[in-house]
Amino acid sequence: MTHVPKLRRLVEIFFLVLSVLLIAWAVALRVDIVNSTFGQAINCEACFTGSVILNDLGLISVLSLLLIASLALRNAFVFIPLRLAFLAGIIVYLMDALLLDSFFVRLRLDDLVVYGRHVTLLWRHVMETEMLSFTLIGLLCLVGFLGALSFVPPSDFLRIKVFGIAVVFPLAGIFVHLTVQPSSYVHDWAMRNVAAVNFNVGVTKQYSESFRNTLMAGEAQQDSQVCKRGMDSSPNIVLLILESWSPYQSRLQGGINDWTPKIDEISRKYAWFSRMHAGGFSTNEGLISLFTGLEYVSPQQPFFQIRPFQTAWDTPLRLPEILRDDAGYFTAFLTSGNLSFAQKKAWINTLGFSHVEGHDHPGYDTVEKRHHFDSVNDRVLYQRSVEFIKDLAASSQPFFITIETVSTHHPYRHPQTGERSEEAVFRYMDETVWEFYAALESSGFFDNGILVMVSDHRAMIPITKAEQRAFGQATASLVPLVVASRDTRGMGEIKQRFHQSDLPASFDALTSKTHCHRGPYRNIFRTQATAARCVYHARGDDRDHIDAFCPDGNYLVKLDGDDTRVIEPGNVDDDIARKIVNQINIHRIRGAERTRRLEQSGFFEAESVN
Repeated sequence: MTHVPKLRRLVEIFFLVLSVLLIAWAVALRVDIVNSTFGQAINCEACFTGSVILNDLGLISVLSLLLIASLALRNAFVFIPLRLAFLAGIIVYLMDALLLDSFFVRLRLDDLVVYGRHVTLLWRHVMETEMLSFTLIGLLCLVGFLGALSFVPPSDFLRIKVFGIAVVFPLAGIFVHLTVQPSSYVHDWAMRNVAAVNFNVGVTKQYSESFRNTLMAGEAQQDSQVCKRGMDSSPNIVLLILESWSPYQSRLQGGINDWTPKIDEISRKYAWFSRMHAGGFSTNEGLISLFTGLEYVSPQQPFFQIRPFQTAWDTPLRLPEILRDDAGYFTAFLTSGNLSFAQKKAWINTLGFSHVEGHDHPGYDTVEKRHHFDSVNDRVLYQRSVEFIKDLAASSQPFFITIETVSTHHPYRHPQTGERSEEAVFRYMDETVWEFYAALESSGFFDNGILVMVSDHRAMIPITKAEQRAFGQATASLVPLVVASRDTRGMGEIKQRFHQSDLPASFDALTSKTHCHRGPYRNIFRTQATAARCVYHARGDDRDHIDAFCPDGNYLVKLDGDDTRVIEPGNVDDDIARKIVNQINIHRIRGAERTRRLEQSGFFEAESVN
């Protein structure tokens, strides 16, 4: 039986060698991704290698200690969990690198909670869009092979002869990580290791009860409602939400690329807004701002308690419900995507739409080729939408129809030709939007109709030097907005600053006899009467940060519970800084209170939200 220990020793050495190879490969992949992502911005292809290694050294050293301990301890209840923990850490490390490469965001545990419930759908999305590279496939195969070897008991080889020497290297790595500071860089969020991204954050830090009570007591005295005469109009309204539509794609909007000439032609003909800000970095945040008037989503919820559409359930303002009940509109939400993803349909149903449909609409049954999130291509969605609008136009009841597109979702793949090209995909968007607009025009829709085209968020890809020069701090939040109607013909560029959250108030003011609001009056249909205010954007790259764009300048706010503060620029007037920080704190506290109230009532356990 002497061959059994020898075999175990060989397996053990093989496992160790492959594990070291996996660690080196994973680190090399992340270094390459960071360098390729940010190196072009400073014309240096390897400038971030040292910074990434220093930032990741502590995490990699801890994973290495898990590996070494798993080879030194023979108890199956110890070495197996240690090996699996090591492999799980490497998987998280690789997932984080992939997300940075593909979506310009880091892996967050709260995102895993929200999206991890849809593994099958996500995997189909990955496979259909060819996100898996040969490198990634090789790494995953190596992880799987090591997972199978994890159950082979270790021999005495490492425990007796090598353990004392082996632990020196990871311990030295931890010491270097703690004592040597990497070079600072404006995109520090991308350099930090995935553990630091998740566990050293201020966004989840709770406000103290005394701070919360004092702040909200002062706000209650100032939070008065103002009512004024509305526009008392009943036009038919189509709100077209274009996935990832961004200023840099347009010659008119950004002057960087000329991928949307047809949409630019529509924009020039009517009114286009050059300073329109999104509330966040993803579709969910965009929908929340557009339908509920919330500036942004930045919950204080601890990890593993985050829900989809956090803080946006049961909001005071729900645009479809207001238009339906107060203005007599028929309201509908049409998309080609799978609405079961991240409880999207459950949330949309709470908004008060008269009709909701997604990828499983019977009219799409004959369409075999599906794309992102089970969607049919945008051209098919528009054909369905034109038919739907035509049927509604025969009625005397005004309608508000939201159309949400999917085909321009990242990663970019032309839905008909299969070409992997961002330019090709957005030229396809341009063509299909023009076809839809032409169909509305030929039907007479604009005789008493308004088409509002807006993006849900800026494209989730790295910001380029050209964008940074053109838009500065606003690069991550600026999105296009076009309002096409009989009354906006020839208006051209609107340079006032607006936000997605201004649209619900604008539609309410447009259709109501009396419009009531808190804070400054905001109306995209009556821009000359609109008051200036600060608008906010929750960053997707660093969740601790909120961008504030105010009449007197731009600011960057660090979320940190009671110590939330303005960090850029550094010489802010105390009164200005206090006002900005108070507005952010109040917004977040109110969101937390809504969530807490719903949890206590059992709302989230109801069948409609599960």
